[in-house]
Amino acid sequence: MFAQLPLGSYAVLDNQCSAFKLDNLLKDMNAYYGTKVFEEDCHFVSDGEVVAAYKDNYWFRAKIIKCSKENVMVFTVDFGDIFLVHSSDIRIIQEEFLILPFQAIECFIQETLSNVDSK
Repeated sequence: MFAQLPLGSYAVLDNQCSAFKLDNLLKDMNAYYGTKVFEEDCHFVSDGEVVAAYKDNYWFRAKIIKCSKENVMVFTVDFGDIFLVHSSDIRIIQEEFLILPFQAIECFIQETLSNVDSK
């Protein structure tokens, strides 16, 4: 699985052990954040910070790319996706959800030739 970012590509390794651990971590995150009432907003976070982000009825581990008053652009550190969420859908991430290493791995292709026409 690959995701394109302006600065590169990201892959998620297909490892059964890591997938099992990630699945359990995300279930725990969704149980934790789905059952609590929070009174937080995006003003407590800054660009580059890792947070919990809510999208499509699911909580993800995400790094903030850009935070404005109402919207936050995030990068999912386990899947390599970028999406925009409302600032009310961002939470401080608990330390227990940061134990598993991020699963999206930045990839580069070495020594590739450019498609530039030599005319």
